[in-house]
Amino acid sequence: MEWRATTSQQAQDDLDALLHASIEVVAELLGESGSFAPFMLTLAQDGSRSLRPLAGRADSADPARITRALTLSGDTIRLRARATVCDVTAHEPITGDAIQIRAEHREGIAIDLLIPYRIDDDSVDIAMNAANAAIGTCRLWPPS
Repeated sequence: MEWRATTSQQAQDDLDALLHASIEVVAELLGESGSFAPFMLTLAQDGSRSLRPLAGRADSADPARITRALTLSGDTIRLRARATVCDVTAHEPITGDAIQIRAEHREGIAIDLLIPYRIDDDSVDIAMNAANAAIGTCRLWPPS
């Protein structure tokens, strides 16, 4: 993606780590129960990661609402990066069950990903080769 040419190595590493960790968490949850509730993975200034599950019922069709519900006061200062992860039924550019990841970094980079998945009787297939990435909107660290 073009964003790598204008982003620090730290920001690239942070976003790559959050995206990979998000997929690992989803794969584990889908393998255990066949579904997953929205969550946010965060990367603190000190490099520690944490998972924030969404408490209660969620409207998975509204990732912006989920992101707001999982945002804590002080995140702007405490975090380096975050990724909001939702289970969606996609209609464009992918059709069907998909993982939606909205990742952003304090350096002003935001990436939205849709990754199709399929669950069979004995396996979970997360189709990374069919993932669709787009420039996202920084919500926690908007451009000045």
